[in-house]
Amino acid sequence: MVKLNSIGTVEKPKINVKLKTNNQITLLDKQKAAEAVKFIFNLDFDLCPFYNEIKNEHLMNKLAEQLFGLRNPTTPTVFEALLDSIVEQHII
Repeated sequence: MVKLNSIGTVEKPKINVKLKTNNQITLLDKQKAAEAVKFIFNLDFDLCPFYNEIKNEHLMNKLAEQLFGLRNPTTPTVFEALLDSIVEQHII
């Protein structure tokens, strides 16, 4: 089981990750969990070029201020991405 808590700010994001299992958690397990969290939440994605590109566009800049720091999550597999797309099409 993996439990995530956001404990940082938008400017200095920080996530607390807790792994729970009946087995011993190895350093490799911790590294793999960190890589998965970074991938799924796009934590390595640099938003600065986007913010620089829209800084002179009033409407986009206003929207970006409201959603500052928000990243689009990814899905670990193509199959999960497909399922996600199908489910989102049915949400009205």
